[in-house]
Amino acid sequence: MHDAHHGMWRTLTLWTTCVVVLPLSAVGAVDFPSARGTIKLHYEHALLSAEIEHATLAEVLAALRQLPGVQVRTLGALPADGAVSVTVHGVPLTEGIRKILRDTSYVLQVHEVEVTVHVLPGHGNTEVSPPIVWQEPPNTTEEPDDLNRDGTPTQSAQARTEARLTQAITALHSTRAHGHAEALDQLAYSSDARAIEAVTQVAMGTLHVAPAIRVHAVVALARHALQGGSSDPSLVPVLEQLAGDGDDAVRAVARQSLEDLKQQHE
Repeated sequence: MHDAHHGMWRTLTLWTTCVVVLPLSAVGAVDFPSARGTIKLHYEHALLSAEIEHATLAEVLAALRQLPGVQVRTLGALPADGAVSVTVHGVPLTEGIRKILRDTSYVLQVHEVEVTVHVLPGHGNTEVSPPIVWQEPPNTTEEPDDLNRDGTPTQSAQARTEARLTQAITALHSTRAHGHAEALDQLAYSSDARAIEAVTQVAMGTLHVAPAIRVHAVVALARHALQGGSSDPSLVPVLEQLAGDGDDAVRAVARQSLEDLKQQHE
């Protein structure tokens, strides 16, 4: 089991190489004050550079918030001690964030025009709880050849979608840990009731998955609960139950999601 988990962690780490494409005109330069060190960030032409010396994690996260298209959420109390020192030269945004937060556990949501970093304090050993990059598909519409004249999916397109759904659900129920992350990504954006049920089972701890995968599932449920006109009110009781979960990260994500829902309704 120990070897299997380490194999999965290595697989998950590879997912952090995806690239978010923000407008090339987006430029951000931050010379952020630090009580004990220095923080310099520069983002231009979709590339991030950073010079950070002996800064606290709270200061680093505050600096990242100043970059265009970057949102940072801290799900729990940040450690008062420790220091971040790292140099990054001209890398894609997600890769730069990965290098800066290398000793911190987080879930990274990548959208077409923005990045959201959910920082999970207290889960900082990346060997135990690695970062997950959750990248929203840039285009979820069918190709012209996959549609009938009336705009509905063809039988072959429906069959492929059904096959992917079945394969992902089967993988989540499998004891093969290395396939859990990819399976969850396949299901995270699906509005199919079976997909949402499978993600709910992972979030609730019904299926045996790693802690980081479970947190990923809670973030996916929160997205379904929050997504505008297609929001799913049946997920609110699930999030309320998860808000009292024994896992700190799961509890923090669920509570933040409920707060977001409250603000959305106001």
